[in-house]
Amino acid sequence: MMEDLAEQISVLNSNDDDIAVTADVHVDVGGETIRNWYSSVSADPGFTVASFTALKNHVAEKKKEGKETVCALMIDEIYVHQQVDFGSGQIHGYVDFGTGEIDNTVATQAMVLMVVSINESWKIPFVYFLIASITRKEKANIIRESLCRLHAIGVRVVSLTCDGPSQNFAMVRELGADLNISNVRPYFPHPEDPTLKVHVLLDPCHMLKLLRNAFATAGVLETEDGKQIKWQYIEHLNTLQEKEGLWLGKKLRMAHIQWRKQKMKVHLAAQLFSSSVADALEYCEQELKYPQFRGCAATVQFLRTIDGAFDVLNSRNPLGKGLKAPIKPSTKDRVEAILQRAETCLCGLKVNNGKQLVHMHSTAKKTSIYGFIANGRSALNIYNDLVERPNAPCRYLLTYKLSQDHLELFFAAVRARGGYNNPNARQFRAAYKRLLVRHQVKTGTGNCLLRDNTDILDSTPAAVNIARRLDVELVEMLLPGDDTIPDLPDVDHLSEYKDAAINYIAGFVVKKLREKVTCMPCSQALTSMEGTHSFLALKDRGGLQKPSKGMVAVCQATERCFQRLLRRNGGKPPQGSGVTLAVVIQVLADCAEKNLFPGLHNHMFDTCVEANHVHILVKMASSWFCKVRLNHLARRATEKFKCKMVRRRLTKLIHFYGE
Repeated sequence: MMEDLAEQISVLNSNDDDIAVTADVHVDVGGETIRNWYSSVSADPGFTVASFTALKNHVAEKKKEGKETVCALMIDEIYVHQQVDFGSGQIHGYVDFGTGEIDNTVATQAMVLMVVSINESWKIPFVYFLIASITRKEKANIIRESLCRLHAIGVRVVSLTCDGPSQNFAMVRELGADLNISNVRPYFPHPEDPTLKVHVLLDPCHMLKLLRNAFATAGVLETEDGKQIKWQYIEHLNTLQEKEGLWLGKKLRMAHIQWRKQKMKVHLAAQLFSSSVADALEYCEQELKYPQFRGCAATVQFLRTIDGAFDVLNSRNPLGKGLKAPIKPSTKDRVEAILQRAETCLCGLKVNNGKQLVHMHSTAKKTSIYGFIANGRSALNIYNDLVERPNAPCRYLLTYKLSQDHLELFFAAVRARGGYNNPNARQFRAAYKRLLVRHQVKTGTGNCLLRDNTDILDSTPAAVNIARRLDVELVEMLLPGDDTIPDLPDVDHLSEYKDAAINYIAGFVVKKLREKVTCMPCSQALTSMEGTHSFLALKDRGGLQKPSKGMVAVCQATERCFQRLLRRNGGKPPQGSGVTLAVVIQVLADCAEKNLFPGLHNHMFDTCVEANHVHILVKMASSWFCKVRLNHLARRATEKFKCKMVRRRLTKLIHFYGE
């Protein structure tokens, strides 16, 4: 049975989050027959026969079409829970390389190798081993054997991706590559065909985390021309936004400052090295003239340089624009300039080792520098091999295809089988097998729900009856000019920082309103090209909405209401379900006598009193601003008590204590 079905297994296109192994035939067979076939699929440690059969058949089909199968190879390990148990007629849990000889050492990791198609959209794991420790020579031999077996069935491997432990550096040297900055040669000859090169990449996500760690630990880095890159600017920016209560269009939080508690999370490093953080620092220095940000130009340039290099090494959409566009003939020169600028910047970084300034690439923190330089050169070399040579198999190169994310997503799926926790050896084998054949038996597709596009302007909220249930104390807290509360700060004054943040949020509110508003005059009144705030001009990359003065005024009035609530509530988020409605009513009262939208002065008389479009726009804008602010306040409240929790950092220790 297995032999008949195995001949019909083929690799089809799938999303990057799926393991692309499926069956071409659809036959009605009983549950017992399926179980018998499924039990005959081998998922023992070693090279997986079903994977190679699928690859072989796929290569044969593509050859008939005159196409070449080009793949990227990646290797990584997942920790397995140390446990020995009996099942399926054998003992599980010991070190096993698939040779029939089982060591008496209990396995601690499962090493998995996967191939990802570069000129198509599929991926498949084809080998895993249960290991406790492994030498660089053994690891290099596994890579050579994998390359030879893949070459034998017609799969062309052009790259090898791994993370940055020192053992992988030794493995790369054993294979014939050299990542040393003094003699960078990020490739080695193919063991079956010396005329072919296998280019080496160190996962960009891991390199970004290591660079963040080195930057934060050192505190101060110095460029080749003597300018200082300081971590304290990041801390000052977070302190400022915590004080003001608003964010300047970025995702910087306390979690990014206290990264050691969540140092494995890539998004914290990616959001730190971002153009949005660089824009906020530049605005605080040049426009707001805050003294604590004086001299941050080198830090701003450093953040933008790393952000550009990471985006280039992480392009995933063929239609991407800007830095996230694929490498193709029209973008090659720009990509080369970005990667060369990043290489020059990283090579010139210096750090104080306690005695003197030394180049960072000569210290123990050199891994991230070596990785970024190797990745940039390898990406360009792969582009030259696959796109620019005659009869090239690709029209462009998506660098995300070379990322280790594909293998990390596979590990996430394995952990999900056990409740998002590391499995033991037997559980890993079962999960590996299930994920390998999960697309071979299909039951159908899911339903697609249509989006509700109801026009809000045609219906007015029934606020009359709801207003009767509003808390009287809450309404009084929103009223301006309360003289009964002594020493109350002037909440009607908005700082320049808050004004910039409100303008940015107002642009987001405009974007949301334009999805709902179908009235053309009202839609046009939401935006204005005159008097654009300087912060929006700095942030604009061509797609930002420019709010009109009336929209900004509504958002400012709403923010003043929130400031009154926070000051009179001791800084705690407002409680109750009527907060948004109370704020909207107060904002409507504050704006009643203001001519917020001059272009709609005559238009509002075209409708009845109950459907006054100007009032409805004010209500909708204030409601959206309230939604943004309340979500923001809720997240801040969560972060305050979560920062004291130790389970996130010591999860495994707590779960497995005493076992």
